[in-house]
Amino acid sequence: MPRFSLSSLALPALFAAALAAGCGGGSGDAPPAASPTPTPPAPAPVPPPAVPTAEVAVTVADTSGRFVDAATITVVSSGATAATNAQGAATVRVPVGSEQVVRIAKAGFAEQVQLLRLEAGATQGFLRTMLVAREPAVAINAIEGGGSATGRDGVKVEFPPGALVNASGQAVTGRIDMVMTPLNTARADVRAFPGSFEGTAPGVARSPIVTFGTSELVPQQNGQKLNLAPNRSATIELPMYARTELDGTPIRPGDRIPLWSLNASTGLWVQEGEGTVIAQPASPTGLAMRASISHFSWWNVDRFAERGTVNVTVRVVGSNVPANTRAWLEAHVISGNGPTSAATTSVPVGTATQLP
Repeated sequence: MPRFSLSSLALPALFAAALAAGCGGGSGDAPPAASPTPTPPAPAPVPPPAVPTAEVAVTVADTSGRFVDAATITVVSSGATAATNAQGAATVRVPVGSEQVVRIAKAGFAEQVQLLRLEAGATQGFLRTMLVAREPAVAINAIEGGGSATGRDGVKVEFPPGALVNASGQAVTGRIDMVMTPLNTARADVRAFPGSFEGTAPGVARSPIVTFGTSELVPQQNGQKLNLAPNRSATIELPMYARTELDGTPIRPGDRIPLWSLNASTGLWVQEGEGTVIAQPASPTGLAMRASISHFSWWNVDRFAERGTVNVTVRVVGSNVPANTRAWLEAHVISGNGPTSAATTSVPVGTATQLP
């Protein structure tokens, strides 16, 4: 290239001139080299535009209706956090105009995540949620040889030999503690259902679901969570709290029902095969689902739901309410002795709203 050819010719000539000036009786020193041109400073980085947020009032209670203090509220996308007071209340700023995952955590309670979507112009919002206390741990000794644990309402986990690894991928030996927390979804406890009543399945887009019963399953050692080793599985039995299908058909041992796990990052449920209904005398319905799993999480007996709509108008009698005031609604959908679901939302006072 021309630029490199020019340099190769000029440099020897300049070097010879410098030698001559240093060795002979020239008239004076060579002129000083020109100072390098200073490099202009890099422009300051432009911060991304601020994401609009709204102040959300959060209330946390347990399944006995008692307020939960010192629960940590975390908005996953922004990292904003807050802690509840003695009245179970906290405020946290949540981005508006998009669906947000909110994590609610306290030691001694099962994992809880909720989905919240605020309108783009919202300045405030509400979130009421419930935590379920974890059941006492059941010890399994010499887990390297396999073992099993059984808990309330007949919830059960069975391990083959060499099933568990720690967070570093090392095989676990010795005693472990199996924490199994079933959630009775036939009662008001359904409000402690983690995540959304929505899920996905192979070939099926996000859709509403109804639950027959769900349980959180957490193996631990020295307080640290464990998981299944690659190519290992565990067998579980989940108590069922519904006796009939959505159409009223009785559920019987031998029936097959979809099995789901919670994706705590999205708040949605993911179908992972099916399980088989078995007789389980310890379950309130006498039924449980038996299935094989490859990881630990909340696990759920679910079906996709069929939804209708309901028209709701909230009216305030005896007082004037400012325009655009929103009212908080909570609803339970119960199909006789069948599966259940729950929903929470807010609607503008005095305005008819169609809800699924």
